[in-house]
Amino acid sequence: MAVPRGVEGFDDAQQDALEAVVRAARRLNDAVVELGGDVETLRALEATLDAATATLRPHATGKPVPRYRYREFTHEGLNELLPYSPYTGHFHPHAPPVLMERVGDEVRGHVTFGDAYEGPRGCVHGGVVSGVYDQLLALVNTVLGLGGPTASLTIDYRRPTPLHRPAVFRCWTEGVDGRKVRARGTCHVDDVLVTEAHGLFIRPTA
Repeated sequence: MAVPRGVEGFDDAQQDALEAVVRAARRLNDAVVELGGDVETLRALEATLDAATATLRPHATGKPVPRYRYREFTHEGLNELLPYSPYTGHFHPHAPPVLMERVGDEVRGHVTFGDAYEGPRGCVHGGVVSGVYDQLLALVNTVLGLGGPTASLTIDYRRPTPLHRPAVFRCWTEGVDGRKVRARGTCHVDDVLVTEAHGLFIRPTA
């Protein structure tokens, strides 16, 4: 049974409408990174965006959905856990977003990166890849009741991660030693291993 998304004062229909606005902002992001034109055209576009911002600003009165929803969504609806995450948040215009699922004791992330995430030509920026791992590794610990902040994160870049092709991240908890939790992850594109990750996380004291 799915967990209701609605929160006090902001129901499911409003959340759906907000997600639609955020998707529109992502489309804008994708267009802006490929923008060209003469000075007159670019200045006109700037004015158009400034006008849109002025229209939005009166409605930007604070995040209507809780920033952290671990209690409700740890076991169901992983994509609702961090609604404003820059990697998986449905309400964050910078997020691709990475769509998550729990498969046994793994957390898997599915994403196709667009041009807004480009580093080397035609490939995803390594810092973006690292950020995705940081979140997914932390979340797999969290869903197992082992959550804690990142102490260290190592990414092995086996080959470039291409843009515009589905990437699959798989993350799992490898071991626990007192407060220390170690987690690992891989990313494949077209069944080819492109990156691996090793993370150390520290569980907070009670």
